[in-house]
Amino acid sequence: MTSANGSWTFTVNSDVELTSPKVIFNDGAAESTASDQTSAFDLVSGDTYTRDGDTNAATQTWTVTFTDDGSPVWSSVYAYIWDDNNSHPLGDWPGTAMTSAGNNTWTLTFETKYDLVNPLIIFDDGESLDPTENDETDPDGMAYVNGGIYNRETQTGTDNSGSGTENGGSGTENGGTETGINGVAAPGGADVIYTLQGMKVTNTSKKGVYIINGRKVVK
Repeated sequence: MTSANGSWTFTVNSDVELTSPKVIFNDGAAESTASDQTSAFDLVSGDTYTRDGDTNAATQTWTVTFTDDGSPVWSSVYAYIWDDNNSHPLGDWPGTAMTSAGNNTWTLTFETKYDLVNPLIIFDDGESLDPTENDETDPDGMAYVNGGIYNRETQTGTDNSGSGTENGGSGTENGGTETGINGVAAPGGADVIYTLQGMKVTNTSKKGVYIINGRKVVK
């Protein structure tokens, strides 16, 4: 890139149309992303970027709540998130420390300048070994939903009181009011199924990604 007054610019000449192009900035020595950049950003011609993303893109606010039902309870809790684009909005393992709300409940709010695609989440005490090291498969994370409430094993509900939106959505679908995932338990052992947008459904007849009993399932 070309330096100019503290900023860097570049021009791409292409003989073909770019389809959904992405961009990663680095210092020329890093193998992939720069140390502080956690995602490949959507490339928009003429826009200005920082390590946090496109300065012209809308900021998305995300929240998560964790209730520690384990024994012994953790003295501190961290959240670690990654997605299909290898984005790590909460940084490298062990992630970002959550804030205690009392009664073994922890909360975290964070922002991104990009969408999270099929994100997964792991909670840890900040001292656990990185589950991605020396592992050829992805670790067993839980499907992350904006506003999700979790314990150590599953998603138990969704907090809809926050003002953040996911993917710029308004929280409504088909003209109805979106109430989110208020629980993942069902009588008689029946599966409880939600879309990634928090809409409860009765079946998975359409292809896509669902949250079934708190776990992400691809149909």
